[in-house]
Amino acid sequence: MAKLSVIVPAYNAETTLRTAVESILSQQVPGLEIIIVNDGSTDATDKICHALASENQCIHVITQKNAGICAARNRGLEAASGEFLTFCDDDDLLWQGALKLLLQTAEDTHADIVRGGYELLRQRPDGTMVLHNRAWQRRLRLLFDKQRPAVCLERPLPPHRAAGAALQ
Repeated sequence: MAKLSVIVPAYNAETTLRTAVESILSQQVPGLEIIIVNDGSTDATDKICHALASENQCIHVITQKNAGICAARNRGLEAASGEFLTFCDDDDLLWQGALKLLLQTAEDTHADIVRGGYELLRQRPDGTMVLHNRAWQRRLRLLFDKQRPAVCLERPLPPHRAAGAALQ
């Protein structure tokens, strides 16, 4: 069983997917499982998914008809075997050491959920990156005294028999 499952929903992500997955792989987390769910892409995303999987045994690819990001995430959840799980979008990059720090925090504190912050960067037409103005988030923090996490590790709950029966 994997220690950490990272679910990556992907849709028409031929320009960003490889970089996102490489940022996950660079975390050097033992027991890592990456599940890429190709959500019916019409570009070269499927080819990139399978190339990445052939380059690294911890990467698994699921291909489905386009059903949206929520359905892709749910499909990844069904396949995940990790003790902890998180999501990484196909255009996200993880800061070096982020997953290791979150896992260590979860283990040290016996937490079921660990959250981390994020920085939102936008690419300018010339290719340079700039920190995106998140004034609206600062206003929300004033209202709710919370910050939306970019990375959240969660220990999945065992399926409840009654809930499973109700969903069928």
